[in-house]
Amino acid sequence: MDNTITKEQIQNWFIQKISNELEVPINEIDVKASITDFGVDSITMVHLSAELGDYVGVDIEPAALYKYHTIEAITNFVHNLSSSPGNE
Repeated sequence: MDNTITKEQIQNWFIQKISNELEVPINEIDVKASITDFGVDSITMVHLSAELGDYVGVDIEPAALYKYHTIEAITNFVHNLSSSPGNE
């Protein structure tokens, strides 16, 4: 894990991914709204969790995206997970 990845970078990456994958304009993405509000389904969650995990260098289970269902909560979870000891 590259320790220089910030919460802001993770959040921006995730917003861009949702925008690209679901053709939602970036300015319409509310980080406090549920990602299912943008049309994210279970198949998309599997892809997003794998790609996000690759981006930050840790394994992220798709179930985490259900549990932390907003971009803001997912960002916080992933940042904490990626900065945990043993994930460096």
